[in-house]
Amino acid sequence: MDDNADVPAMHGWRQEIFGDPALALKRGRIAITMKGRRAVIVETAAAP
Repeated sequence: MDDNADVPAMHGWRQEIFGDPALALKRGRIAITMKGRRAVIVETAAAP
């Protein structure tokens, strides 16, 4: 819930791989949808 949580996923390479995309999903900047049997990340209109 906290954008600045002191957890490993929000530091170093983990932030780049997981933390930044997780925050973008939380903020509505990206969405996860299905294309056939695969999950696909799509960009959305920027959240206010």
